[in-house]
Amino acid sequence: MFHKKGIDFEEVDLGAIKSILHTIGLIYGCKEITELYSFNFYKLNGIIYGFNGKVPDIIKQKVGLSEIPKPSQLGIPLLMVTERKVVPMLPLGQYMVKACHNVIHLPEALASKVLYGKTVIIKDSYSFWRGLLRDKRGDFLAFLKLRKLGNETEIIPELDIGWYLREGG
Repeated sequence: MFHKKGIDFEEVDLGAIKSILHTIGLIYGCKEITELYSFNFYKLNGIIYGFNGKVPDIIKQKVGLSEIPKPSQLGIPLLMVTERKVVPMLPLGQYMVKACHNVIHLPEALASKVLYGKTVIIKDSYSFWRGLLRDKRGDFLAFLKLRKLGNETEIIPELDIGWYLREGG
């Protein structure tokens, strides 16, 4: 681990990533997300990034000089690490939707509401309380929380691709 002037940097081994993904996978009904196993991982200021290949020397050099690398140099942000939990980030959803069973397909009009951060109620019920929303092409759209309301289900967006436009970007 490297810590210098507010920059925390450390490489994360595949065993630790497998353990984290297993825990997240239990929540979303996933089998192993083996597509990520060819990546190398590092944590920079609480975000775990995946990089296809070895962690670039430019990142290590910039961190050594107390500089934050440019976002295009960082790799794919996959997980946010806080003191109490590890949270999947939007780019991880595209890998999870291929490996998880807790997936919901909604009509386009309802999916659009979810992408605007709105809660929707549908007349279906599910056996899980966390899920992934995908579109008719199979692309990841959102991390969801589900709440059973009698014979209906309330679908609550936790993190969706529309968030970037509303708040994140």
